[in-house]
Formats: sequence, structure tokens, C-alpha cells
Amino acid sequence: LVGTFLVGLGDSTKDAHPHVGDAAYAASPGEWTAFYTDVPHCVTALARGHRAVLAFKVHRADADADADAGAGAEPGPDASIAGCDPALVRAVQDLVERIPAPFGVMLPRKYCMGTHRLSGPDALLHTCLRRRAGARVDLLPIVIDYCATWVWDEVDDERRAVRAGVYPFTGVHVDYLLSRAGLVSRADLEALAWDRVRPFRRHSVYGGKAVARDSDGYDHAKGVDALG
Repeated sequence: LVGTFLVGLGDSTKDAHPHVGDAAYAASPGEWTAFYTDVPHCVTALARGHRAVLAFKVHRADADADADAGAGAEPGPDASIAGCDPALVRAVQDLVERIPAPFGVMLPRKYCMGTHRLSGPDALLHTCLRRRAGARVDLLPIVIDYCATWVWDEVDDERRAVRAGVYPFTGVHVDYLLSRAGLVSRADLEALAWDRVRPFRRHSVYGGKAVARDSDGYDHAKGVDALG
């Protein structure tokens, strides 16, 4: 899946409910918007009226080949580097070979749950990791929950604190949180638990994230990323 294309069919809500990134759009007849899968998007609750859109899901040109290989099948380890600069491939491969295992890489792009094919530089990195001898590479959806605090003081304004936690957020976790007819037990979650929560450096915490100041003087933010 590459992206989504929405065409408005009718909107009597008087408000713009589809939110794509920082913008909001109405669903009036003929109005449209398109966005990649890694762009944050949602539809807020309708207080009154109705809205209707026609949604087109845009897939890669080679999606048929993936379907022939089987639903959910992962691409071959060299499928994502065709056409890449050989020097760049060698540089990335040399880098991942020298990283002591086990390790995790937090990707800047956001993907849908169940994604097996990444995009752009992420695809190159994923391919090089899978070509590493003896390596097992998992794509895990995660939630980052962090809190940052600054103390505004005319004398000493350097006091600050950052706390971050990274947690798995798989389909099993979603089912458990939504309590879907008892399909998932606590034991299922414990089987997916990490050994421990590893803190991230400050520059990793804030990279590309929006921070909102709360009324209590603290800064809070949450984000969802992919971990490979």
C-alpha cells in the first residue's frame, strides 16, 4: 500500500472532519485529498449531519506479484535494492554488519500494521539487515510514550528532564486493549513482552516529534513508529 486517494461525495456536517497531517478537509462533492500511508490521518466524530467519501487505495505496481506469492508474503531479500547505487548498498551493508546484535532501529516513517514491504531508504536498510548472516529481522509496531519537563528560571534554566518508554504495539495488544470478546488473554501479552524497556537518548526522543505543553507546566507527547 502506497497511499490513499479520497474524493468527497457529500458533506452536511458544517465542519472539516477528515484530518490529514495538520490540515482538515471537507467532503463536499468533488473535493479530494491524497496522502501517503505514513502521514498521520483520522476522521473526527460527527456531532450532526453526514459525510460520504469514495476511497481509493493506491498500491505498488508489483503488488500483483506479491499476491501471486501469497497474502502477507515478504519480498525476497534483494527485491528492494534493484536499481540502487551499488556503492550505497555496500556502504549500508558494511554498516549493519558491524553493529553488535541484538539491536533495534527506529524508523522515521510510519507504516500500517502488517506491513512487510518498506519504502525508500527504509527498504534498503531492511534488505541489508536481512542479508546479514544469521540475522533474524522483525518489523514491530511500537508506541513511544515520553514526557519532557523544562524549568523556566531566570537564574538557572538548564534544569530539564526527559523520560521515554518504548513498548510493543502489535495486533495482539490492540485486541487486548479493545477487549474483543476475550480473544486475547494477559498471557498472550506476556509472551510478547520485552526483557526490559530501554531508554532513548534525548536527540532520539525529539527527532521529528511534536511536543505539546500541558496546563500543568509539563510537555507531553506520544508517537508511533516502526522498529526493525
